[in-house]
Amino acid sequence: MLALFGDACVMETDKEGRIMLPPNLVAHAELAENVMFIGSRNTFQIWEPSAGARRLADARDKAKVAGFTVKAPVLEGAA
Repeated sequence: MLALFGDACVMETDKEGRIMLPPNLVAHAELAENVMFIGSRNTFQIWEPSAGARRLADARDKAKVAGFTVKAPVLEGAA
């Protein structure tokens, strides 16, 4: 667990609700001008755009192979 969460840090927001990533996290993720936000239920991840696109494609491929599906919600009053 230490390897996964050892670099975790508390993030403060400014008056507009923005955060500033610490320089060590920016360097680790190889972030520059643009970033990609990837949602994951009630959290999100910040990726370098091309690495994020590869991560999404890989996740989608694994979901297809595993036969993962999401049931459509049942709407009230629908027949």
